[in-house]
Amino acid sequence: MPLNCVVLFYYLNFTKTHRFYSLTGIIAAIFLYACQKDVQINKQAGCVEVEQITFVDSSFYIYYSGTEENGFAMAIKLNKNWRASATTSFFKNFYTLQLTTVISKDELNYKTEAIEFIFNKPEIGCYRVTNRLDSTGTVQSNYQALDDDVIEDAYSVLEGNASNFLQIDTLDPVSRRLSGKFMVSYKKEDRGTTKKYNPDFVRFLNGEFHADINW
Repeated sequence: MPLNCVVLFYYLNFTKTHRFYSLTGIIAAIFLYACQKDVQINKQAGCVEVEQITFVDSSFYIYYSGTEENGFAMAIKLNKNWRASATTSFFKNFYTLQLTTVISKDELNYKTEAIEFIFNKPEIGCYRVTNRLDSTGTVQSNYQALDDDVIEDAYSVLEGNASNFLQIDTLDPVSRRLSGKFMVSYKKEDRGTTKKYNPDFVRFLNGEFHADINW
């Protein structure tokens, strides 16, 4: 608990012990309640922790983030630094955050990866990342390895992993800004064209995103 909250706590105990109640004591009680509420919110919001790299395989590709016109994201992809363009769209209470990478050929950009996170009426706080939205307030996600508009390999969230989380730190409709952190693992599905150079398992750790909200 912050120092100012501790001081308020002891002040209230003193007034109670000495049967001394005043307007100052009532105000102190209100501020203490606010302090406790803030501590609870901050505790809830801090679910994406710094994670140590434990993956050895480095035979996969890292691509270019593109223009980053509407925002960007950074993470460690297994054991390599990864960066992507980020954009957020809004439709009927659903926010969709998409992170994409590209490869440049003949001065044109072609999509190579896409991560999608879908929220239903999100708020600042912490969410478990799964393959579907449900009543518990999860975030739905998927990952795709792309040859521009063609899906090479589709990935689903590796559920059962307790470290699939997305944390919203900023959600401001006025400034149209969404930011936060994420950590999530995906497994390759048995569909798509299935390229051998796409790993069977992908984990993004120590991730963060900063994106404009497009209405």
